[in-house]
Amino acid sequence: MFDRSLKIKIGLFCVITALSVSFFIINWYLILQFRKQLNQQVQAIVNVYHDKLSKDQIDSKYLKDTIMPLISDLGVPIVITTNQTDGSVNYTTINSLYDNETIDSYEKINKIRNLVSSMDEINNPLPLFLINGKPIIEIHYGDPLIINSLRWLPFLQISFAIIVLFSVFFGMRLILSNEKNFIYAGLSRETAHQLGTPISSLLGWLELIGNKSNINDEEIIGNMKNDLTRLQNITDKFNKIGSQPTLINLNFYEILYDNVSYFSKKLPENSVNKISLNSSKTLYIEGDKILLNWAVENIIKNALDSLSKVENGRLYIDANIDDNNKWVHVNFSDNGPGIERKYRSQIFTPGFSTKNRGWGIGLNLSKRIISQLHNGHLVLVKSNSNQTIFRISLKLSTS
Repeated sequence: MFDRSLKIKIGLFCVITALSVSFFIINWYLILQFRKQLNQQVQAIVNVYHDKLSKDQIDSKYLKDTIMPLISDLGVPIVITTNQTDGSVNYTTINSLYDNETIDSYEKINKIRNLVSSMDEINNPLPLFLINGKPIIEIHYGDPLIINSLRWLPFLQISFAIIVLFSVFFGMRLILSNEKNFIYAGLSRETAHQLGTPISSLLGWLELIGNKSNINDEEIIGNMKNDLTRLQNITDKFNKIGSQPTLINLNFYEILYDNVSYFSKKLPENSVNKISLNSSKTLYIEGDKILLNWAVENIIKNALDSLSKVENGRLYIDANIDDNNKWVHVNFSDNGPGIERKYRSQIFTPGFSTKNRGWGIGLNLSKRIISQLHNGHLVLVKSNSNQTIFRISLKLSTS
């Protein structure tokens, strides 16, 4: 129960990681597709110019009047370099920060060179005109604005996802905190209730001893020992519920039998309600007797509370081993009025109860004991107006 916060953190980390990887892969794929399309467009323009060229002769007018506008319409930063016979290089910029500047200073030329280098890292330059296989005029181009925007998109998406997921996380923490408060309150009341009976009984025996009349010492001492044993068992229960118990090989049938005997004796002599047990007498599992006894006790109490609302109430406890000889299944079936559909998903929630004076802790404790401390299952199998079935499933002992 209390490790769910860690599970939520791990789950959120996994979700954020998966989203991050997905966003980056998708955006990188889109960037590659845009670059591929852009490269095809630039190559098409280069091919148009090549078709108009005379051999070893640059058509400057066609380059200026036709090719340059086509390149400009692409909307990407472009630098056209022209290698001069004296070894210098002329730069013509399109759709860049330097379009309207005279590139005559060393500082500006150096900036253009850096821009060309960064463009060539992204896209290979395309030659417009070659002499003896050596490029004289080349087109260098960078990414369009949409690709630059896409680079930042994953970070925005991840930031949004983190905000949403952390909102969910803190919401879950608030829910868990409320659950813990319900558990603490419920355990406090359960402790008071559990301790109240044996303590009241001990006070009664002490009062009887104080009167010193018609005292049967052996009977009183025996009853006081029983009450002290109950107090010890209660202490053991609450010590074990907060830690991982040591599991031993035990016969689950004995726990079922002891509880059926105990609650049958507590029913009024004229009660029409009955408890019956149908079970194999050898149901060996690995478990903690005190905790499993507590879990079964809570389920039976819950069923008997339900039977108080009907005549001729019956609680049938049926235990069997599955066909694969791996699990013990115990069905607790009563003919009480059932659990309303709208409440069925909440019955194991701490603090939830349909009873006016219910504490909402019994079934939750049983669920924790069976599921978390014994790696078993406690489920509501069915519930309608005349039958409710809870099932405990525990692994058979292999030893």
